[in-house]
Amino acid sequence: RGLLLAQLACGVWESGRPLRLASAEDAPDTTSSPPDGPTDLSPDGACKEAIQAHCSKEPPGDGRLAHCIREVNRASAARQERITTSQECIGELTLFFRKSLGKGAGHFGGRKFRGPEPIPGLRKACSQDATTHCPNQRGIPLLTCLISHKADLVEGCKGKVAALQLNHAEDPRTDPRFREACTEDLNKIGECARQGGPGAQKACLQMHKADLSNACANEIFRGEQEASEDVRLNLDVFTACKVEVTEFCANKEFGEARILHCLWESSLSPKEREFSPECRTKVDKLTIRSLQDYRLDFGVRRQCADDIAQHCGNEQSRVDNMTLAELFGGMDPDSGEYYREGSSGQVLHCLKKKMGELSSDRCKSEMMRVVRIQAMHIEASPILYRKCKADIETHCKGLDPTRLHVCLRQHLTELSEECKSAEILQGKVESTDMTLKPALMAACSGAIKQFCPDVPPGNAALRRCVQDHMKDSGFPVQCKGAMIEDMQGSGRDWRMKWGISTHCRGEMTRLCPEEQKVGGGAGMQCLRSNFAQVRNPACKHELQRSARFGSDNLKLAPSVYKACEEDAKKYCSEIKPGGGKLHACLLEHKKEVSKECAKAEFAFAAVQLSGVSADDAASRHCASAIKALCPDVDPSSSKMWQCLEDKRSSQDMPHECAEIVDARVALRHSEFHLDSKLSQVCSAEAKRLCPDQISRADAKDFSSDGAVITCLGEKAEEVKASNKDCFEAVARATKQRVQNVARDPVANSVCQGDVKRLCSGVKERGRGDAIQSCLQDHQDDLSPDCRKKIEHYMALASSDIRLNTTLQEACKASVKKFCGEVPAGEGRVIECLIGHMQEPEMDAGCRGGLQYEQRKRSKSVDFMWSLKKGCASDLKRLEAEHQCGDLMLPGSRVDCLTTHVKSLKSPACVESTRRVMQSHSADLRNRASMLRACKGDIKKLCHGVSAGEGRWHMCLRKHFDKIKSDRCKAMVEEIRAQEEESAYVNYAVQSKCKHEQATYCSGVHPGDGRLAACLALHKGETGFSKDCANALLTVKVASKGLAEARTQHMVAELSRFMESSKGWMERHGLSAIVLAALGTALLTFALSYWFLKRRFKKVGYVVSVPDSPDP
Repeated sequence: RGLLLAQLACGVWESGRPLRLASAEDAPDTTSSPPDGPTDLSPDGACKEAIQAHCSKEPPGDGRLAHCIREVNRASAARQERITTSQECIGELTLFFRKSLGKGAGHFGGRKFRGPEPIPGLRKACSQDATTHCPNQRGIPLLTCLISHKADLVEGCKGKVAALQLNHAEDPRTDPRFREACTEDLNKIGECARQGGPGAQKACLQMHKADLSNACANEIFRGEQEASEDVRLNLDVFTACKVEVTEFCANKEFGEARILHCLWESSLSPKEREFSPECRTKVDKLTIRSLQDYRLDFGVRRQCADDIAQHCGNEQSRVDNMTLAELFGGMDPDSGEYYREGSSGQVLHCLKKKMGELSSDRCKSEMMRVVRIQAMHIEASPILYRKCKADIETHCKGLDPTRLHVCLRQHLTELSEECKSAEILQGKVESTDMTLKPALMAACSGAIKQFCPDVPPGNAALRRCVQDHMKDSGFPVQCKGAMIEDMQGSGRDWRMKWGISTHCRGEMTRLCPEEQKVGGGAGMQCLRSNFAQVRNPACKHELQRSARFGSDNLKLAPSVYKACEEDAKKYCSEIKPGGGKLHACLLEHKKEVSKECAKAEFAFAAVQLSGVSADDAASRHCASAIKALCPDVDPSSSKMWQCLEDKRSSQDMPHECAEIVDARVALRHSEFHLDSKLSQVCSAEAKRLCPDQISRADAKDFSSDGAVITCLGEKAEEVKASNKDCFEAVARATKQRVQNVARDPVANSVCQGDVKRLCSGVKERGRGDAIQSCLQDHQDDLSPDCRKKIEHYMALASSDIRLNTTLQEACKASVKKFCGEVPAGEGRVIECLIGHMQEPEMDAGCRGGLQYEQRKRSKSVDFMWSLKKGCASDLKRLEAEHQCGDLMLPGSRVDCLTTHVKSLKSPACVESTRRVMQSHSADLRNRASMLRACKGDIKKLCHGVSAGEGRWHMCLRKHFDKIKSDRCKAMVEEIRAQEEESAYVNYAVQSKCKHEQATYCSGVHPGDGRLAACLALHKGETGFSKDCANALLTVKVASKGLAEARTQHMVAELSRFMESSKGWMERHGLSAIVLAALGTALLTFALSYWFLKRRFKKVGYVVSVPDSPDP
């Protein structure tokens, strides 16, 4: 680098060799020395040639010749030229300054100035400041006073004082304070006395602090404080970094520690070239040293004086009264490093704890700089370093010093309490601003420029912006790795997470007082477990944000990771972390993992399910669906999940989002407390109706298998009677389980083997119910436990169209058209639709769904609400009388009722059974036992004949003699007989005679052949269709029924006549009319009976009267 300006300024070096000088007392005095002391170099002395060559225009006196030669030497050094001044002149020059300034400076400030000025023009430039800041001061005290007020001086005086300080730095023996305090120490420590070069003796004494007198040690410490204002006063650093100062800090002014701060900041991310190792080392060392005591940091000392007095007065008083040994501790004689057993750093530590309470913005700014330095250099935080030294040795030995904080946070739960407390404080302050994490800022500088160029750093806004873009295309890998590592460390304790520590402190105190004391991950775990009770919206938001990142990467949820680390190794060792895969794996094994892990996963899931914004995968994959389908719903609200669930089948729902929604619905169904809405509105009902189940659910460890939800669903009617809101929530949950039975944890468990055995080739797609449909199609082949669960939800789907999503969506228009006035529930709407399914206006999709529903109903009374409810007593009686055969066969109870319809006692049961028989007539598939019995014959005899509309019945009747199965033959005959006996049951009549029924028989109640007789009575009238007439030929019309029909017809005619002849009635009296009507009715009955008997006999049609009334 060449010789620097400062190194040659005193003239004690030439060609790199120290010049040996005698003491000031022994050296020959060739200076101009009046009685009061020398005032200048002698023009005829050793410097004669130099004076003549460079300073001939300067008049002798007041040190002008000495200052002139020194400036000439400095200029040569700055140009890296060889200094031509002779060694003798340099010696005389040095002796002059040491002798005249060391003693003669005492005259500065007097009325009559006798002796040279320390700096030319100092007296004139500083006269006003001397009066203002240092009244009544003389000599050395005046100089000391001016130096202490340097920041407040006018610019001219400030420059002169700075020049004086530089002189003292270059040769401490020109500083009277140093000479007085340290001369004996220099003489005692020969190594230091022999040192040459600017600042070398002082630097040597600093290396021997353990051997110094108290006076000299204090003077060295005072000199450090003074030098903290200007890096030029620390010649060791300034010399090593002259090139870096020029290259990186050219736009900075010297003073107020600006250059040192600039060098340190620039060393973190060099703009064009690397710092020299020597400069970097010295800057780091001086920077660390400046934070060992508040007095060594110019910015803190100056800008934080008021805040120190207000908040840290006790600490200040304590350290100000300590000796240096008490403050900094002992020193290793070999390395010269402090043992760090001292008590330094107390004021800075106090200010750091009070960061949020500091009143001065400038002090806050200085303290942010301090924390930023401490984030990189743990030794710059002496209290933390002392408390954590043993832990560093145990957990972080050999690591790069800049990574010690990361290491300590990774081992936070293993640290000593005092180390943990200090590290948490550091992490807490760092969390407020990304710029307080220099390593992270360096790693993410490109990401910030690309993704967050306009985001201010305060309140963690910048860090949050970077975090939110980590999944974006083109995001720098280096930044992502550094950010994840930082998030892992800060997540070890809630106090190191800015949002949580800021917004959740009150909730922590209220909900988790014990965990708050413990610290670590216990606080976060507790807040998650009590998420539903958190009142502060900002706290809820922060918990959701934390969960969002933890949902993607288990390590970003440290409390969960710690609890589940061993379980993850055991059950999920082959799972590649990321994308929520580890969470999913642990949830698949939630029954096998440890209780601690189960509870941690449960608490995490509770927050994740509180809103889409708490779920990373959902936030990314459902963004378009949210925008298109739920634009006005708050993503942080559970209502967003509800909206996505309701729009699950929309074309705007991406497949990835649909899968995520399905998975989250299943998770919510696994435990009562994971459904925030249900647990909120049904808490009282759960305790009242399901005490055992809620007791297990309160463990919050997935051990209850969603039993509370199941229990409430089974007792829905009781819930409905007491709590409408709860009933609606239960109905929603039940509907979701009906849609996909796997959402019932017990059903999912007991049916896993059946899925593998029967549906291994089925993959869930579209609505996600393909596996469920497969299980329903194999209903007869399921294991008992699985079949019981499947049939339970099949029965619920048939009990209320609102629970049957497939039918509800397919029949939306048909419900409005045919069953708009029918109240929902108890299967009423579905039965109404079945009654109209042959209407031409019925939607084809709805008709198809109803056909499937009928085939399902054929297998069990449980799938028909009206039959199950209306026939309970009749069915119980028939079973007790052993009239129902093998009850294990599908549809056996339905067959029992249809076979014994004439013996049923309950009118409601008779009506419901007749509707079942009607469906059997319409489609053979609607009678499970007949389909089972006739399957082979249908395949052989009815190949090419499509099912439905009675076609298979007609086919089998046509080939009756060829039917192989006796059971099938018997059922063919049974259905034929039922159709002949009842027009209401007969599909041909029901489908062909709708117009005729509406026109002529709208008031006829089915039963006892009344409907057939009514139609037969009007058979010959205009408008009676040929198709209906032909259909009537398949029904036996009883004479008694026909007579009753004619009677009813005559009565109706008479009623109309009476209404039209109301005036006549009023004149002749009502009694006469009644008698006439009765007579007419009797006569009509007799004539009709005689007439029909003769007519049907004439055409060869047999009219039979059954032994018992026709149903």
